[in-house]
Amino acid sequence: MLSRLRLPIFVGALVMGTIGAAWYCSLAAADDPPPKRDRAADPMKSKLDDSQQILEGLVNEDYEQISSAAERLLKTCKKEVEPARRGKVYRQHTTEFRRTLEKLVKVADQKNADAAALSYLHLTMTCIDCHKFIRANEASDGDTHRR
Repeated sequence: MLSRLRLPIFVGALVMGTIGAAWYCSLAAADDPPPKRDRAADPMKSKLDDSQQILEGLVNEDYEQISSAAERLLKTCKKEVEPARRGKVYRQHTTEFRRTLEKLVKVADQKNADAAALSYLHLTMTCIDCHKFIRANEASDGDTHRR
């Protein structure tokens, strides 16, 4: 009888120890600042970092973080010269992406969590659709991407 009681206690202690260790490691990792990256050297990495900052802001309802990350992302997108070279469909994707970013900044400034979350989802789907388009056209010959 006593041994049947010890097993759940042992399992519970093991689970709590694992959770505690994971929590401690996450605190230690949070204290280390992320390495500085040259935003101009890798614009796609910069875009991903800003997207992650937007998501973090959404999760924490930090509207300033959402807005500033969206504005940085918009600034990065406006610096790109690719739309003219890639054709009409690519320009449509980038235009939609920028409009969604502008809306995200607006609703974040209004502190509208639901609209910000929907804008982020739309932003993500637009990004994925555009990258699908790019990959499909990189696999084909160079002339078919100018639709």
